[in-house]
Amino acid sequence: MRSYVFTLGFHEDFVVRRLHGTHVSPEDHLLAITVRPVSKGTMKAFQALQAYCTKLSLREPELLELEGSNLFSFVEQILSKVRSLQEPLIVDISGGMRALGVSTLIAVLASGKDADIYVTLENEEGELYFSTREFRALASGVTKERYILLSEVSRNPGITVDELAQRLGKTKKTVLNYVTEMKGDGLLTQRGKSAGIFLTKLGEIVVKARDNK
Repeated sequence: MRSYVFTLGFHEDFVVRRLHGTHVSPEDHLLAITVRPVSKGTMKAFQALQAYCTKLSLREPELLELEGSNLFSFVEQILSKVRSLQEPLIVDISGGMRALGVSTLIAVLASGKDADIYVTLENEEGELYFSTREFRALASGVTKERYILLSEVSRNPGITVDELAQRLGKTKKTVLNYVTEMKGDGLLTQRGKSAGIFLTKLGEIVVKARDNK
Protein backbone atom coordinates (compact mmCIF):
# COMPACT_ATOMS: atom_id res chain seq x y z
CA MET A 1 0.00 0.00 0.00
CA ARG A 2 1.15 3.51 -0.87
CA SER A 3 -0.22 6.96 -0.09
CA TYR A 4 -0.73 9.57 -2.79
CA VAL A 5 -0.73 13.28 -1.93
CA PHE A 6 -1.79 15.89 -4.47
CA THR A 7 -2.31 19.64 -4.38
CA LEU A 8 -5.50 20.30 -6.30
CA GLY A 9 -6.57 23.27 -8.37
CA PHE A 10 -8.99 23.53 -11.29
CA HIS A 11 -7.67 20.48 -13.15
CA GLU A 12 -7.35 16.82 -12.19
CA ASP A 13 -5.63 15.61 -15.37
CA PHE A 14 -2.14 15.68 -13.81
CA VAL A 15 -3.45 13.54 -10.94
CA VAL A 16 -4.80 10.96 -13.37
CA ARG A 17 -1.49 10.89 -15.25
CA ARG A 18 0.45 10.39 -12.02
CA LEU A 19 -1.85 7.60 -10.85
CA HIS A 20 -1.61 5.86 -14.20
CA GLY A 21 2.14 6.37 -14.53
CA THR A 22 2.86 4.93 -11.08
CA HIS A 23 0.41 2.02 -11.41
CA VAL A 24 -1.98 2.95 -8.63
CA SER A 25 -3.62 -0.04 -6.92
CA PRO A 26 -7.03 -0.37 -5.21
CA GLU A 27 -5.31 -0.49 -1.80
CA ASP A 28 -3.54 2.86 -2.21
CA HIS A 29 -4.74 5.90 -0.29
CA LEU A 30 -5.43 9.12 -2.21
CA LEU A 31 -5.32 12.55 -0.54
CA ALA A 32 -6.09 15.78 -2.38
CA ILE A 33 -5.27 19.08 -0.70
CA THR A 34 -6.89 22.45 -1.31
CA VAL A 35 -7.93 25.54 0.63
CA ARG A 36 -11.26 26.49 2.15
CA PRO A 37 -13.63 27.76 0.87
CA VAL A 38 -13.31 25.29 -1.99
CA SER A 39 -13.89 26.98 -5.33
CA LYS A 40 -16.35 25.61 -7.87
CA GLY A 41 -13.52 24.81 -10.25
CA THR A 42 -11.59 22.82 -7.65
CA MET A 43 -14.70 20.94 -6.52
CA LYS A 44 -15.43 20.05 -10.14
CA ALA A 45 -11.89 18.70 -10.49
CA PHE A 46 -12.26 16.66 -7.29
CA GLN A 47 -15.58 15.23 -8.45
CA ALA A 48 -13.95 14.23 -11.74
CA LEU A 49 -11.21 12.51 -9.73
CA GLN A 50 -13.87 10.70 -7.68
CA ALA A 51 -15.50 9.48 -10.90
CA TYR A 52 -12.15 8.26 -12.22
CA CYS A 53 -11.47 6.33 -9.02
CA THR A 54 -14.95 4.78 -9.05
CA LYS A 55 -14.50 3.68 -12.67
CA LEU A 56 -11.20 1.94 -11.84
CA SER A 57 -12.44 0.52 -8.50
CA LEU A 58 -9.91 2.60 -6.57
CA ARG A 59 -10.38 3.87 -3.03
CA GLU A 60 -12.49 6.97 -2.56
CA PRO A 61 -10.11 9.97 -2.61
CA GLU A 62 -10.00 12.15 0.50
CA LEU A 63 -10.15 15.94 0.32
CA LEU A 64 -8.23 17.95 2.92
CA GLU A 65 -9.52 21.52 3.11
CA LEU A 66 -7.01 23.86 4.70
CA GLU A 67 -8.20 26.77 6.82
CA GLY A 68 -6.56 30.17 7.17
CA SER A 69 -4.06 31.95 4.95
CA ASN A 70 -0.77 31.59 6.86
CA LEU A 71 1.95 29.40 5.32
CA PHE A 72 2.90 27.66 8.55
CA SER A 73 -0.73 27.16 9.48
CA PHE A 74 -1.06 25.28 6.20
CA VAL A 75 2.10 23.31 6.98
CA GLU A 76 0.79 22.35 10.42
CA GLN A 77 -2.53 21.07 9.02
CA ILE A 78 -0.87 19.11 6.22
CA LEU A 79 1.80 17.69 8.52
CA SER A 80 -0.85 16.47 10.95
CA LYS A 81 -2.49 14.52 8.12
CA VAL A 82 0.69 13.29 6.42
CA ARG A 83 1.99 11.77 9.66
CA SER A 84 -0.95 9.35 9.64
CA LEU A 85 -0.31 8.16 6.07
CA GLN A 86 1.42 4.92 5.25
CA GLU A 87 4.76 5.03 3.46
CA PRO A 88 5.94 5.33 0.82
CA LEU A 89 4.31 8.58 -0.28
CA ILE A 90 3.92 9.68 -3.88
CA VAL A 91 3.53 13.45 -3.85
CA ASP A 92 2.65 15.68 -6.79
CA ILE A 93 2.50 19.43 -6.13
CA SER A 94 1.71 20.44 -9.72
CA GLY A 95 -1.84 21.62 -8.99
CA GLY A 96 -3.33 24.55 -7.15
CA MET A 97 -1.74 27.78 -6.03
CA ARG A 98 1.98 28.01 -5.34
CA ALA A 99 1.55 28.52 -1.59
CA LEU A 100 -0.23 25.19 -1.47
CA GLY A 101 2.64 23.43 -3.20
CA VAL A 102 5.25 25.05 -0.95
CA SER A 103 3.29 24.19 2.19
CA THR A 104 2.86 20.58 1.11
CA LEU A 105 6.53 20.24 0.23
CA ILE A 106 7.63 21.61 3.62
CA ALA A 107 5.18 19.36 5.47
CA VAL A 108 6.28 16.21 3.65
CA LEU A 109 9.97 16.97 4.26
CA ALA A 110 9.27 17.77 7.92
CA SER A 111 7.38 14.50 8.36
CA GLY A 112 10.52 12.46 7.77
CA LYS A 113 8.57 10.00 5.66
CA ASP A 114 9.98 8.38 2.54
CA ALA A 115 8.42 10.09 -0.46
CA ASP A 116 8.85 10.61 -4.16
CA ILE A 117 8.02 14.21 -5.03
CA TYR A 118 6.99 15.42 -8.50
CA VAL A 119 6.15 18.74 -10.06
CA THR A 120 5.17 19.24 -13.70
CA LEU A 121 6.97 22.07 -15.48
CA GLU A 122 5.08 24.95 -17.07
CA ASN A 123 3.35 24.07 -20.35
CA GLU A 124 3.78 20.43 -19.26
CA GLU A 125 7.21 20.29 -20.89
CA GLY A 126 8.65 17.65 -18.61
CA GLU A 127 8.76 17.33 -14.84
CA LEU A 128 11.05 17.62 -11.84
CA TYR A 129 11.49 14.74 -9.43
CA PHE A 130 13.40 14.02 -6.23
CA SER A 131 13.07 11.72 -3.25
CA THR A 132 13.11 12.75 0.40
CA ARG A 133 16.02 10.34 0.88
CA GLU A 134 18.04 12.38 -1.62
CA PHE A 135 17.01 15.59 0.11
CA ARG A 136 18.15 14.28 3.51
CA ALA A 137 21.52 13.32 2.04
CA LEU A 138 21.94 16.87 0.74
CA ALA A 139 20.55 18.68 3.79
CA SER A 140 22.40 16.70 6.46
CA GLY A 141 25.62 16.23 4.55
CA VAL A 142 27.75 13.12 4.87
CA THR A 143 30.10 11.64 7.44
CA LYS A 144 33.85 12.13 7.14
CA GLU A 145 34.37 8.57 5.86
CA ARG A 146 31.64 8.94 3.24
CA TYR A 147 33.06 12.28 2.15
CA ILE A 148 36.52 10.77 1.70
CA LEU A 149 35.05 8.01 -0.45
CA LEU A 150 32.99 10.47 -2.52
CA SER A 151 36.03 12.70 -3.02
CA GLU A 152 38.07 9.74 -4.25
CA VAL A 153 35.35 8.87 -6.75
CA SER A 154 35.19 12.53 -7.79
CA ARG A 155 38.92 12.48 -8.58
CA ASN A 156 38.73 9.08 -10.28
CA PRO A 157 35.41 8.64 -12.11
CA GLY A 158 34.79 5.01 -13.02
CA ILE A 159 37.01 3.61 -10.25
CA THR A 160 36.16 0.02 -9.28
CA VAL A 161 35.35 -1.29 -5.81
CA ASP A 162 38.70 -3.13 -5.66
CA GLU A 163 40.65 -0.01 -6.65
CA LEU A 164 38.70 2.13 -4.21
CA ALA A 165 39.33 -0.32 -1.35
CA GLN A 166 43.06 -0.26 -2.10
CA ARG A 167 43.22 3.55 -2.23
CA LEU A 168 41.26 3.97 1.00
CA GLY A 169 42.96 1.16 2.88
CA LYS A 170 39.60 -0.52 3.54
CA THR A 171 38.36 -4.04 2.98
CA LYS A 172 36.42 -4.71 -0.19
CA LYS A 173 33.36 -5.65 1.89
CA THR A 174 33.45 -2.35 3.79
CA VAL A 175 33.74 -0.30 0.61
CA LEU A 176 31.02 -2.32 -1.09
CA ASN A 177 28.68 -1.66 1.85
CA TYR A 178 29.37 2.09 1.63
CA VAL A 179 28.82 2.11 -2.12
CA THR A 180 25.55 0.21 -1.79
CA GLU A 181 24.28 2.62 0.88
CA MET A 182 25.23 5.71 -1.10
CA LYS A 183 23.69 4.33 -4.28
CA GLY A 184 20.48 4.01 -2.27
CA ASP A 185 20.87 7.65 -1.19
CA GLY A 186 21.25 8.73 -4.81
CA LEU A 187 24.89 9.82 -4.40
CA LEU A 188 26.63 7.14 -6.47
CA THR A 189 25.94 5.03 -9.52
CA GLN A 190 27.74 2.13 -11.19
CA ARG A 191 27.91 1.38 -14.88
CA GLY A 192 29.97 -0.34 -17.54
CA LYS A 193 31.39 -3.86 -17.73
CA SER A 194 33.68 -3.20 -14.77
CA ALA A 195 30.82 -1.68 -12.71
CA GLY A 196 32.79 1.54 -12.42
CA ILE A 197 31.67 3.96 -9.72
CA PHE A 198 30.57 7.49 -10.59
CA LEU A 199 29.08 10.41 -8.70
CA THR A 200 25.50 11.32 -9.49
CA LYS A 201 24.62 14.99 -9.90
CA LEU A 202 23.47 14.96 -6.26
CA GLY A 203 26.79 13.38 -5.25
CA GLU A 204 28.66 16.15 -7.04
CA ILE A 205 26.63 18.79 -5.20
CA VAL A 206 27.26 17.14 -1.82
CA VAL A 207 31.03 17.05 -2.45
CA LYS A 208 31.11 20.68 -3.60
CA ALA A 209 29.05 21.78 -0.58
CA ARG A 210 31.46 20.01 1.78
CA ASP A 211 34.51 21.39 -0.06
CA ASN A 212 33.22 24.94 0.40
CA LYS A 213 32.78 24.65 4.18
